[in-house]
Amino acid sequence: MHNIIKLPNGIEVVNIYNSSPLIKLCFLFKAGSTQDMEGKYGLAHFLEHMTFNGTRKRSKIVIENSLSRLGKRYNASTDYEQTYYQIDVLKEDVDSAMNLLSDMVCNSVFSRVQINREREVVIQELKEFSDIPEEILFNERFSVLYAGHGLAHPVLGFEEDLDSISKADFYGYTDQYYCKNNLRAIFVGNISQEEAVYLTQKHFSCLPDGNETAMGKAPFNVGYKFIKRNLNSSIVNLCFNSYDTAAKQVEQIVLQSILEERIYREATNQSLSYSPECLGEFLEGCSLFDINGRCSNENVNKLIDVFISGINDIKAYPVSDHELLRAKKSIKIGTLDSFYDNSFAFASAIGRFDINDIELDYKDKLNDIDNLTKERLHNLAMDIFSVVNLGYFVMGNKINYYPFDKVQNMLM
Repeated sequence: MHNIIKLPNGIEVVNIYNSSPLIKLCFLFKAGSTQDMEGKYGLAHFLEHMTFNGTRKRSKIVIENSLSRLGKRYNASTDYEQTYYQIDVLKEDVDSAMNLLSDMVCNSVFSRVQINREREVVIQELKEFSDIPEEILFNERFSVLYAGHGLAHPVLGFEEDLDSISKADFYGYTDQYYCKNNLRAIFVGNISQEEAVYLTQKHFSCLPDGNETAMGKAPFNVGYKFIKRNLNSSIVNLCFNSYDTAAKQVEQIVLQSILEERIYREATNQSLSYSPECLGEFLEGCSLFDINGRCSNENVNKLIDVFISGINDIKAYPVSDHELLRAKKSIKIGTLDSFYDNSFAFASAIGRFDINDIELDYKDKLNDIDNLTKERLHNLAMDIFSVVNLGYFVMGNKINYYPFDKVQNMLM
């Protein structure tokens, strides 16, 4: 049973009831790195770290000891459009956990000593992620596709910006974005809706009123980039600007499954890549259909041939009944698994639903899958796989990749 209620003060409460005595709490703010100020990129993520560093009532050590007494099952994360704080507790500790978390997000003091200490931590995290090829490609890709928008800079920011962030910047961000109208409180486990509403009102009335963050659509820029790195293998990405409504997401996920199987079969037959995949990225600001793969540095163009051939084939030839049935079953299993999962990942996904307009009721999603037709998938492929929606990115140690105009011309 899943229930959503919007309180008079603007907070949304999501109650996902089950019989588990383990209660999972997720407090999600509809604000992330997209809301970072220019010249302060990385602020939202830095702030998430700082909330664990002391409040008016609790020092950093007291917060750490309190989290330990509650079972040490907690997490926090920042992405482009949201920041969330999660904790697993026994039912008798829900009130204490909410008292602690609300104090952390409402009353952090941001002392200069703690800011300087935590600055070293987030800069080190940035450096570690900067050594991961997939992270580099992801960030370079968004910087091209969404240039001029908040999505164009990395969630972790830039070292020079992190060096300049001050106490005033933290207070400015929390005052504007950590507000009642931006909060979704999620409860998973053996807790009633009445209890969830009561505890949310009790502990999170400390938040300012504020206005709900309006994300807005990021203008999509057709583009490409070749990133030279001394790697043992190359990473290839073709991506397409796509759709973000609930119904279109279901269509896209099924289409991804079918195209991935076709590409995987051909790439492995040619011994080009062991891991091609089709993925979807669904944010309020953007939606993408991704085709990714790794291959030897010498086989990049051959893998691109396979990607383009798969795309053109799915536009030219209808999906078979067998392919559609198999993809539907796979997506149904994934849907049921996620809706019956009592995990942080599930709570986080629930938190995103309002942002991305996805059905909360899994039965509606299963219905959408059942109602999909081959014709609808073909129409979607024709709409998405167009040169006006194309992004093309390669990372490796070669430079003789297909030029962008050739890839554009290869698309039917």
